[in-house]
Amino acid sequence: MSKQSAILGFVIGAVVVGAAWAAAAGIASPPIGSEMEGVYSAAGKIQLDHMVRTSDTNAEGGTMPNVTAIEFHPNYVVVKRRDGGGEVFFAERTIEFRWRLAE
Repeated sequence: MSKQSAILGFVIGAVVVGAAWAAAAGIASPPIGSEMEGVYSAAGKIQLDHMVRTSDTNAEGGTMPNVTAIEFHPNYVVVKRRDGGGEVFFAERTIEFRWRLAE
């Protein structure tokens, strides 16, 4: 299994496991089978921990608070913040991608 396949499998698994958790936490998920799958919180209650490979020998990451949406696509993930900004995480460069409900 390639690293890209493993990351994509992790992201898909996060959607499946995260959907039940998100519903319990009051975070909306779009209907299964919709064009875009993800988790949403208009209040920006999602916190994201991430690590992205910036070169063959370096990586950078951190914690992104105030996330309003995480949208999962086949080879990338779009993250939107409450301030209107956001990031795109490509599967082949993403090393770590975990989200949780911020307190």
